[in-house]
Amino acid sequence: MKVIETLIQAYPIPDAMLHRIAMVRGLNLDAEAITEVLISKEYNLADADIKVYLSTSPKIGQSGVTFDYLLNSRDALKKQANAIYKKYDDPLYEPEAVKPTYGYKGCRL
Repeated sequence: MKVIETLIQAYPIPDAMLHRIAMVRGLNLDAEAITEVLISKEYNLADADIKVYLSTSPKIGQSGVTFDYLLNSRDALKKQANAIYKKYDDPLYEPEAVKPTYGYKGCRL
């Protein structure tokens, strides 16, 4: 099995996008998918880039077949990608914004 076959998801990703991601991350798509490659930093960051692409991909359809991700699936893909970026200290990592906490405290407002 080749590396490119392990990166392809059910959603159709353009070959040009896969090759661009691999080139930026220094990953050889035609290499054999061995354990050393699949646990490498380059492979994981390329996988994160694909997750980000999928989280922003449009709904498409052709010949009665439609591909789309639900909003919660898109958010999950972004979180997974962000966790990978954080693990490798990648510049694409976006820390989650601190949300203010509201609530009742004490006996007077």
